[in-house]
Amino acid sequence: MLEFIKYNLRRFYNGYFPRELLVITTQNQPSRDVVLDFDEFFNQWWNYNGYSNVYTSVYSEHQKAKLEFDRLYFDFDCKTNLKLAKDEALRLKNYFESEFDGNVLLLESGSKGYTLYAFFEDIKLKNYKIALRQLCLDLKKDLHLSTLDSTTFGDWNQISRIPYSVNMKSGNLRKPVGKHFVPIEDLPVIFKRGHLERILRVYNEKYSQLSQSKNYAHLSQTTNHLGYKKELELYFKILSSLPHVAGNGYKRAIMALIAPRLAVSYDIETAKFIMSDFLQKTNSTRHEIYSHYQIEHSKRKGVFPWRLDTFLNKFPELKPYYMVK
Repeated sequence: MLEFIKYNLRRFYNGYFPRELLVITTQNQPSRDVVLDFDEFFNQWWNYNGYSNVYTSVYSEHQKAKLEFDRLYFDFDCKTNLKLAKDEALRLKNYFESEFDGNVLLLESGSKGYTLYAFFEDIKLKNYKIALRQLCLDLKKDLHLSTLDSTTFGDWNQISRIPYSVNMKSGNLRKPVGKHFVPIEDLPVIFKRGHLERILRVYNEKYSQLSQSKNYAHLSQTTNHLGYKKELELYFKILSSLPHVAGNGYKRAIMALIAPRLAVSYDIETAKFIMSDFLQKTNSTRHEIYSHYQIEHSKRKGVFPWRLDTFLNKFPELKPYYMVK
């Protein structure tokens, strides 16, 4: 059975390495690493699975660097109505199967929802972030997908629980819908390829001008291996535009989004200098002591930076500041 799972996972990730591997213990202690090949990936996953929650990036580091992608990832969550989440996930699955020749895999999350992968031929998207965001928002609206999480649309740093992993909170297995294990011949990478890439090219061209707009907060189309330095540009831009009112999330953004990324990307003195320089330029030096403490804490404790979708799900009242609907 182990070789069966190994073979299936190898084909599922289809040689796209190196990629990020994230391990979160039951005490919520995160560890993030970049694995160089499938054997390293599988060995680490096998060692941690059943003891910790194990995730990996949806896209490999090479895919992100070259702006070439082969799949879309959708997350359906609904704590109060799991059946609704499943019905809507199946609705999107049926849409892709009927329109794009069946390149779809639907999995149970192991807890409160479902995830869906739609596969296509490798495609290079210059305007990846906004093209995919607009496509996914249109699908959410047109197909009435109320439980589809839209906060990560267009985010190339998405992570997902690895298939066949145990959800440590529920104890359930993340498995394809209706099957405990996917027969090898049913894996989506073996399916006849469809034409979803054509639609992506249309959106890529259609929104090429919008992606250059100064009014749209987006990441640069280049990134380091974790993407943190470019993400910092986005978060600094957002902070500089926040109104000086109570409850605007300024200190929360420093704590969860900025300080941990500075601690990972730079030595501690450089991180403090960058933070202080930004605060001085934006007349926000009153936050300097707090921000330096958070940088030191992040460096000392190895604090894992929050993803933007996690941050906004925790503090939904801040979504308007981050250009998220």
